Amino acid sequence: MGRFLGCCWRYIKNEDDNNVKREITARSEEEVEAELMKSFQAEIRDEEEQNKRAIAVAAAAAAAADAAVAAAQAAVAAVRLTSSCKEKWAVVKIQSAFRGYLVLISVN
Repeated sequence: MGRFLGCCWRYIKNEDDNNVKREITARSEEEVEAELMKSFQAEIRDEEEQNKRAIAVAAAAAAAADAAVAAAQAAVAAVRLTSSCKEKWAVVKIQSAFRGYLVLISVN
């Protein structure tokens, strides 16, 4: 066993009377290092999970932005089609009216 590093408080709950007792335990350097290593590894795992979540959120935001751009482009295309249909309809009306005028002139 390693050298004595210190002591710590440990709380124990008695099942029978629901009282909490405090007791002091001595810990060696190896025990303290092992506990610190476990704590450090847990923090690394937590950080990795947070990074994964952040990446997932960023990917979802990028997908939503792409969808918004696609919707905007579709709206622009619809407006262009509608505008060109209106323009074509106007051209047909003007040409029909002009041809009708030409028929009237040629008949008289």
